[in-house]
Amino acid sequence: MPELDVSRLVNFSKQIDYTSLDWLSFLSDMVDRIPQLTPEWTDHSASDQGIVILELVAFALDALSYRCDIIANEAYIQTAVLRKSVLNLAKMIDYTPAPAVSAVADLVFTITPQPIDFVIPKGAQISTQPTGLEQSYVFETMKDLVIPAGETTGAVAAIEGETKREILGSSAGLPAQFFELSFKPLSYSPDGACSLEIYVAENGVEERWTLAPSLLDSNPSEKSFEIEIDENDIVTVNFGDNQNGKIPAPGMNNVRAVYRVGGGARGNVGANKINRMITSVSEVSSVTNPAQAAGGVDRESVESVKRMAPKMLRTLWRAVTAEDYKTLAEALPGVAKAAVLCAPPGQAAYWGQVNLYIAPEGGGPPSPELKQMVEDYLADREMLNATTVVFDPVYVPVNVTMEVAVKENYMRLDIENLVREKIEKFFYFPNVDFGQSVFMSDLIAAVDGIEGVRYVNLTVLSRDETGVGNVIIRQDELPQLGLFSLDAFGGII
Repeated sequence: MPELDVSRLVNFSKQIDYTSLDWLSFLSDMVDRIPQLTPEWTDHSASDQGIVILELVAFALDALSYRCDIIANEAYIQTAVLRKSVLNLAKMIDYTPAPAVSAVADLVFTITPQPIDFVIPKGAQISTQPTGLEQSYVFETMKDLVIPAGETTGAVAAIEGETKREILGSSAGLPAQFFELSFKPLSYSPDGACSLEIYVAENGVEERWTLAPSLLDSNPSEKSFEIEIDENDIVTVNFGDNQNGKIPAPGMNNVRAVYRVGGGARGNVGANKINRMITSVSEVSSVTNPAQAAGGVDRESVESVKRMAPKMLRTLWRAVTAEDYKTLAEALPGVAKAAVLCAPPGQAAYWGQVNLYIAPEGGGPPSPELKQMVEDYLADREMLNATTVVFDPVYVPVNVTMEVAVKENYMRLDIENLVREKIEKFFYFPNVDFGQSVFMSDLIAAVDGIEGVRYVNLTVLSRDETGVGNVIIRQDELPQLGLFSLDAFGGII
């Protein structure tokens, strides 16, 4: 084979197509250049050894191109996909994603009559009954329940999760030590309190250390620690370096942890579901939860972190504008949506009062504890002349009646089910917001886009049972589906 003309390579480099990013494009570009570089190479069939080599090179270039694209995407919070990347980027702007929150329920215990006061201890475990594929969920009493002598019933609050106790390891007396918890996920209570307690023994005396938001705010003698939660919910406990937080004294197995494992919306079990005693208390004849457990929230999703982290950077954790109040409130665990009004409808505005409306995760009215937590949180972040008052949202039932014509070659029942599903999704709580009016055109477009629907005729769209027109929602209101009636005709019966 004659020697390769190097000048051809120089000309080739000037003709590279930089939009070629996949295997086929790379291979096509290289094969197209064969006549220019080596005219003697005339066999371009798939069995040719040179073509096989070019296919391998194209494969390697395709893999490299893919990795370059991934690296570029994962470097920006708006385009990142991996939870690990999003968490790392959020950490760079000092944003901490909301953790999983455990549900809370009031339990009613019934015991056999006792001649003296009977105590059900704090931490007593009760669970739901496992049914089929659904696992059981454990709840623990949050304080001692004292049932007076002669009485047979008593009520106490319980929180979802199981308490774990473990020795984390031995301190070597070195700076920046860290330990990992063996169980996950770490549970938080609805008021935002972390269940993790860390104890360090020094000279035979064990002392509880304090959880700090960041060791950067700790002085050299402060017995504090910070935690990091990765994308797999693994918790790492970090200690200081005698500049930002104290170094734990050296010792053998002298670092101990007590914490609760649980959390998430799964703990919001229905009424009378928590009825199985785990802790052995022979005097208890029955236990149940008269009302549904509430307050359980899943960990913050990647989509929420990508949306909230830049907003928190703009607020700088201070409440000045109405948007600041909304952003800070929605960042709290248990708060799904928030809106700010100058004054409640029909009332005069009070100078310095911020009227904040919040809706909890899953909808419904917020609990008094959640409202108080929001007010206390904002009290430390608002201006001195401002006072935050938290109100319940106003849910507006929107009545919908429509006629749907089904195309000839579609089953009417299937289209009816799709239309009902589409309307329910239109008013699904995560898809609506404060002040979001319901327009006829949006509702018709949602249904008309279903394959198999010929046309849609709205006969009722109103807060009342009659009338059709756009439903205007105030800033303190949230729309929800009221009475829904569907009349479908045509199609295959």
